[in-house]
Amino acid sequence: MGFTLGGSIIKDRLFFFASYEEFSSSRASPTLGPIGSPLTNVGITPAAIAEAIRISRDTWGMNVGSPDIPGGLAVEVKDTLLKLDWNISDNHRASLRYTKTEQDEPSIAGFSPTGLSLSSWWWNQAKVLDTTVAQWFADWTPTFSTELKVSQRSYDSVPTQVNGTRLPAVGLRFSGGLPAGALAGTNSNNRFLNFGTENSRQFNELRTDTTDVYAGATWSVGDHELKFGADYAKNEVFNAFLQNIYGNYTFGCEGSATAGGQVDYSFGRVGGTDAGARVAADCNALSSAQRDLATLENFQRGRSSSYTVQLPQTGRTLNDGVAVWSYTNTGLFLQDNCASRRGSA
Repeated sequence: MGFTLGGSIIKDRLFFFASYEEFSSSRASPTLGPIGSPLTNVGITPAAIAEAIRISRDTWGMNVGSPDIPGGLAVEVKDTLLKLDWNISDNHRASLRYTKTEQDEPSIAGFSPTGLSLSSWWWNQAKVLDTTVAQWFADWTPTFSTELKVSQRSYDSVPTQVNGTRLPAVGLRFSGGLPAGALAGTNSNNRFLNFGTENSRQFNELRTDTTDVYAGATWSVGDHELKFGADYAKNEVFNAFLQNIYGNYTFGCEGSATAGGQVDYSFGRVGGTDAGARVAADCNALSSAQRDLATLENFQRGRSSSYTVQLPQTGRTLNDGVAVWSYTNTGLFLQDNCASRRGSA
């Protein structure tokens, strides 16, 4: 979908052209889902997922989203072009061009034969490219002409969370035998339910600003055509890739033993275990439903089996870990095209 529009602003002098286009490219949805879904099953029950969402909301005050995959996944691209052409005189003309490309690409991450994720784990990769170019062409005499070109380009690439929240990364590890209802062939290794802000998206931004200037001249002298001038380029870069700045937690069955070597399932909401039931702390001796309960209990009580966080040193900030740098290039050129050589080519 798009349009183009052009015409003259001042007859034979000033002209404009504009265009706009939207493009959409579909993306496939994940083909994996929890036990009981019509998708290829991962060994995690819908009840465990619902309980993880409830604990996140009621205990930790976190909106971790849902497991529902949105329909119509697509990369969306918008292109805008504006252009002015100016015939200043018979010997001078100028142009100004502006282009903007906006792209939004969904990333429904965290799905594998041993993993599912909630919508807080997903993100849209937003990319914006802005470019402005100004040019001036001048014929000063029949034998001497110049060109001046100045351009400015900026590029931003920043992930935005699907549900608009910034949270620690959380993984619930469900291990051991498969829950009831698992289909034959379902992977029985450790299965993870991931939610929160994916650990590599917690501070991941790329920005560049580029300025280019070109000035050139052509001078015909006898049998010689001299081309000379200069060009200058400066590129400024902001590249942030800091993981786990909000924290990264893993919760599993292990480590859930209370004093006396027992596991307390006092909140017992999953798998039919009675409230207040206690079983041996050895995870290998538990049923699949009891292991699910142990993992969820540890999550509710904040007893993680592993935790990682990246923090700045004392007196520093996270921005001190960002790659911020720039470089410039300056060039001069001179070329002599001899008429005799041109004729013999």
